[in-house]
Amino acid sequence: MTIYQYGWAAWVWRVLIAFGLAAGGALVAVALRDRALESLLTALPLLAPSLYFGYVLAVRIDVDGPVLRVWTLIFWRRTIALERIRPGRVSTHAQGYSGPIHAPRAFVPVRGGLAIYVDLLATIPDKRRFHDALRLPRP
Repeated sequence: MTIYQYGWAAWVWRVLIAFGLAAGGALVAVALRDRALESLLTALPLLAPSLYFGYVLAVRIDVDGPVLRVWTLIFWRRTIALERIRPGRVSTHAQGYSGPIHAPRAFVPVRGGLAIYVDLLATIPDKRRFHDALRLPRP
C-alpha cells in the first residue's frame, strides 16, 4: 500500500542532481586525464551531496507487510524492515533569505543504513499509517 508520493517536484530535484553529477563527473575525468588532484577535490562537493540526497530523499513509500519499499530520487529502490526505523524528527520551517518559510519535512533515521528524508507537503493518502510506519509524531 502506497503511503507517500512526492509528485512532480521530484523532477526539479532530479534535474539539479543530474547537473551536479554531470559537473562532478566532468571534473573527475579532467582529474584522471591531467592527474590533477585539485580537480578531484573540486568534484567531491558536487558528487557527494548529489548522491547522498538522491539516495535518502523518498519519492514514493509503500508498506509491504513488515517492510517499507522506498523509491528515491536517483531511481534506487530501498527495502527497509520496519523494525530498523527509528523515531524521526519533524521540522516545519526552514530559514530563507527573507526569513522563515513553511517547509514541513521529516528526517527518519534507519538503524544500519542511511536515513529517509520526506517532504511533508507531498501526497500522503493514509496519514495515520504514514506516521506509524515512519515513527513520526502525529500532528
